[in-house]
Amino acid sequence: MVHTGVTFLSGGQSEEEATIHLNAINKDPRVKPWALTFSFGRALQASVLAAWGGKTENLKTAQDELLKRSKVKHARTIPVAANVTLAV
Repeated sequence: MVHTGVTFLSGGQSEEEATIHLNAINKDPRVKPWALTFSFGRALQASVLAAWGGKTENLKTAQDELLKRSKVKHARTIPVAANVTLAV
């Protein structure tokens, strides 16, 4: 079985913008024969790097932030209702 997909770069978008755009793409009601997602790069890492700040004592906080960001991004690969607030 072949799994195809289209991955958009999030280049220059904030974490929130990339999440909102990914959700909007996946909410499109037209049938898509492929999965759509973003390659998040900076948009996934920005808050993690800010939480870490290069300090060993902030490692757990940064790891928690990465897990939170990853869960939000994963959830937005599935269409949600228009009235749902996107927690970022």
